[in-house]
Amino acid sequence: MERFYYYNANPKGRNVGDCIYRAMSLFLGLSWEDTIRLDMDYYLKTGSTFQGYVEKDDYDTSMSGTEVYLQDELGLSPIDKTEYNKYASISAGITAGEFAEKYAKKDTTYIVILPTHITVVKDQMIWDTHDCGNVVIQRAYTM
Repeated sequence: MERFYYYNANPKGRNVGDCIYRAMSLFLGLSWEDTIRLDMDYYLKTGSTFQGYVEKDDYDTSMSGTEVYLQDELGLSPIDKTEYNKYASISAGITAGEFAEKYAKKDTTYIVILPTHITVVKDQMIWDTHDCGNVVIQRAYTM
C-alpha cells in the first residue's frame, strides 16, 4: 500500500524547516499564512510559539508549543499509545508508516509528533514533503 503523499503548503513551494506550519495548516484546515498568524496570536497571548518547548507542571515532560496548543487551546488529548503500539513491528514503538497503514482510519486526519519533526496522517497516508514513515512516533492527536 502506498503510504506517502507529497504535500507542501508553503506558498513559495520551499522546504525551509516549516513542518509545524505545514502540518498544523493541514490538520486545522487553514492556509499556511493563517497558521503563522494563529501562531503569532498564540505567542502574544502566551509567550510561546508552536516551535518552542514548554515545561509546565501540568505535563509529564517538556512538550512542543504545538502540543501545548493542541491540549490547552483545542482541548485535545494524545491518543493512548497502547491503542496503536500493538501494531508496532519493533519494540521501540510504531512507526509513522505503520500508524498510517495499520491504525489510522480513512476520512480521519491525525497530527503526528516525531522526535524532530511533525507530520500529518490523513486518509491513511503520510502527507508531507518527505516520507518519514520509518520514524517511530512519540504521540498522535486527532479532532
